[in-house]
Parts: sequence; C-alpha cells; structure tokens
Amino acid sequence: MSFNLPCEYTYLQDTDRPFQAQRAERLIKLFELRPNAAISRPLQFTSKNGEMALILGNDFAVRPAAVDFDCSRSILGYITLNILHEDRLTNFCHEPVAGRDDAKVEPLSKRSQRGHFGPLPHERVGHKCYPYYPFDEQWLKEVVYYHFSNGRMITLMQGVRPDDVTQGFDIAHQRKHGNLLVPVVNGKPHQTSPEAITRTLGQRSRRQSLSRLGTN
Repeated sequence: MSFNLPCEYTYLQDTDRPFQAQRAERLIKLFELRPNAAISRPLQFTSKNGEMALILGNDFAVRPAAVDFDCSRSILGYITLNILHEDRLTNFCHEPVAGRDDAKVEPLSKRSQRGHFGPLPHERVGHKCYPYYPFDEQWLKEVVYYHFSNGRMITLMQGVRPDDVTQGFDIAHQRKHGNLLVPVVNGKPHQTSPEAITRTLGQRSRRQSLSRLGTN
C-alpha cells in the first residue's frame, strides 16, 4: 500500500530491524538525480543457494507520485496467481533451487470441480507461494523490477562483484534500458549529474574488463 500513499517518499524495511534514518536517506536523496524515477534500491548479489532478490524487500525507497499502477490490486492478483498454480512447479519464491514435494496438492483439474480452487489447509506446501518467505521479494522481482526498468529505477552500486553472473545480468539490463546507476565513492553515493555518473561507470567498467584480461 505504501507504493500509492499520498506522500512524497516511502522507505520500506522489515519490522524486525531497527530503523536507521541514514539507510532511508541515502536512497531517498537519489531521487534528486532523476525527477521521473519511481524506485531506488541498492545493488544485490547472488546468495550461496543461487537466489538473488534484485529488490531487497527490507531496503528500498519509492516515490509514490511516479507509481502508475495500483500496487494493492497487483499484489492481490499475484497472490491469486500463486495459489492457482500451487499444484505445479513454477518460478515463484525459491522453488527452482530449493525443490519441494507437491504430491499432496490436488491438481487444478480436480480442484476446478470443487467450490474452492485454492489448496485446502492440509494441502499447503511450506515455502511455496503466499504467504511464505520470500513471496514479497518475488513479486518485487517479477512485477515491480520490470515495470520500472524503463528509466525509472535508480540503483546504488554498492558491492559490485565482477564474478557474480546474475548481478552482471542485472547491471547490463539496467544500462540497456536507461536506468540510473549511481557509483559508491569512499563509502558514499557519488551524487553528481546523470551524465557524469554514466561516464564514471563506463570508465570503471572498462578498467575492470582490462584488469580481468591482465591488461593495463
């Protein structure tokens, strides 16, 4: 709901983590660099189990005035989609790498014959779909990330890992679609003009490529 609140900015984090104003400020200030941006987030990295959040559910900021869809309706539809597909393997949550036992869930062909399409309580599979972890980040990954990857996303480039293939795809996708990548210099966002940021990142990327090739 915070995506559509009548306020200038919102910052989202988990309720079990103490609030730190500086974490919110570092992302909110990035909106000054791009007036039409809707979301700002720190760059993420691939975990040991092969998953990557793209937008970390407990650390990102939103400018509601730039959000052009009803997020409550969107996530409700995503919940419904998850429930209706709970009897089969899908891309939802961390299923592709975690694996699961779905033998106890009636297939949709049988569920359509009863009044309740969704799985019954005894059929629910742990860590699968809503409301299991990390359902929120999967919605952010599959819906929000692509919706705003048209020049309206700002990424704080902390923790760049040249050997992280998934992270590399994320960065390449952002560059291709004109989103703003903000480098971190001496532990702080390098807040300057978008043109200078692009130039700085291009030079840094070239240096890293030459370094991997063993060339000065």
